Amino acid sequence: HSLSRAQLRELAASVVREAPTLRYFLERGRGANDLGRGRCSEGVCECLPPFRGATCEHQDPPRIEQRLRGVIHFITAETEQDLRDLSRALGTLWARFNHRFDYPVVIFHEGLSPIGRRRIVQASENRIWFALL
Repeated sequence: HSLSRAQLRELAASVVREAPTLRYFLERGRGANDLGRGRCSEGVCECLPPFRGATCEHQDPPRIEQRLRGVIHFITAETEQDLRDLSRALGTLWARFNHRFDYPVVIFHEGLSPIGRRRIVQASENRIWFALL
């Protein structure tokens, strides 16, 4: 069954700790151009777009049909100023552009707390993914 937008947003903000065999399951590709559903680094596992969940088992599809494949990305640290700037940028991105396209937004980081993740996800209607640098 498909999850609601609210449930998918909750999954976006969640932190999944690496468990035995999870890295293999998430990172194994199913073909030459398949990168898998996620990746694990430093004990944390994160899904790649469009996947969500503890084992990246759910899909978070775009709300608008897309003709082009792509992602929008940001790099951030967890300082108050960076989180404030990123929240403002994400709100503007959604209001002025991404509400028409619904491209995934990937936030590259060096370690974000659950509070920081939740704050970023709640800053806009963008579909957010996190990627540890």
